[in-house]
Amino acid sequence: MIDPADEFEFFFDKPWSDGLPVVPPTEERIARMLAGTSRGPDEPVGEIPPALEAASVRDIAVHAVMAGCLPEYLPVVLAGAGAMLEGPFNINGIQATMHAVAPLMIVNGPYAEKIGINGGLGCFGPGFRVNATIGRAIRLILLNLGAGIPGVTSMSTFSQPSRFTFCIRENEEESPWPPLSESLGHRPGEDAVTLAAVENPQLVFDDTSRTASRYLIAVADAMAHLGNWNNWTRSDLVVALAPQHAEICAADGLSK
Repeated sequence: MIDPADEFEFFFDKPWSDGLPVVPPTEERIARMLAGTSRGPDEPVGEIPPALEAASVRDIAVHAVMAGCLPEYLPVVLAGAGAMLEGPFNINGIQATMHAVAPLMIVNGPYAEKIGINGGLGCFGPGFRVNATIGRAIRLILLNLGAGIPGVTSMSTFSQPSRFTFCIRENEEESPWPPLSESLGHRPGEDAVTLAAVENPQLVFDDTSRTASRYLIAVADAMAHLGNWNNWTRSDLVVALAPQHAEICAADGLSK
């Protein structure tokens, strides 16, 4: 039995926390969370590397509670957990690497808009519960079920702040192009979660360019400046454009 006066310290001591206080996952809270999905609590989700702990829907729900999610967020957490276990994503390598990459969740579709995932102003920063807690749930799953423990199995030299939480929605309403999910083969209007292993966002500031060719010079430079990972090895990139820059590129006839 956990003393209510010490419940937060209990999770720090285990340690079952990311370094911030967690919501204690009582049976009542877990039951409320599970009401957010039609999937059965014992349904397997997969084995979380590197510990290869077998995770069920209930296990994912426990960590969604701990992260501060509402029940309606659980389907997105489950989708993210399932996506990161797909072989090509190589979550085992991401967990153990000396690099500082973290899983970025990009959510598309009407459900993301319904629950309020932010894809606009400030979407990578604080102040948005749904973004913060969904991304945090994924990190707690990787820490507790996957045993991605810093200095033990996770050897990231400096790590990075986005390993706390990293979840956004694509701003489909202001984009001049079809959404990312359609580019990857999903039907128009279909709910989808895409994961990418990335470093922290790097700002490319340009408030003067009025043509795509001029603006994209700055973007290309940021992709391969001295000391950048892409100077050492080939890798995929995620480019997030503000609406004004997306419109400039589209007006010059560029697709994604």
